[in-house]
Amino acid sequence: MSLKVVEIITYIILIYLLCFLFVFIVPNVIFLLLLFVGIFVGSWITLVGCETSELNNFIVKFFVLAIYSLLCVALYLLIHYNWTNTICKIFIVVLPILFYFFVIAIQNIFKCEEYHILMTPMRIIKFILDLIKSLTDEIKSNK
Repeated sequence: MSLKVVEIITYIILIYLLCFLFVFIVPNVIFLLLLFVGIFVGSWITLVGCETSELNNFIVKFFVLAIYSLLCVALYLLIHYNWTNTICKIFIVVLPILFYFFVIAIQNIFKCEEYHILMTPMRIIKFILDLIKSLTDEIKSNK
């Protein structure tokens, strides 16, 4: 199975899982705040390593991701309160396709490598393992 197929299947599962949760999780201020922060931090980490100069400017990156995170929270509220509406159901059906094209656009706009967003969990795991290795090496060298 090609990585492109894995990417598409992953996004389909992710989006439908989120839509399912969006329908059943009742919104409250704490959840909305946690959702916003989670999307913001996750997006910030995801864009690490992209080569566009705009992302090196903290203020630009902050505002772009804040607006994106607010739009995601608004999408959650839209889905939660309107999921029984036929137009919303159609939107939910096509959302994985829209998300896929959004990901491709983001990778092109911010000059990320192909599959950059898909590989974010692997990059995080590698970072953590490298950090642990460097800490253990430092501890060994201090003995």
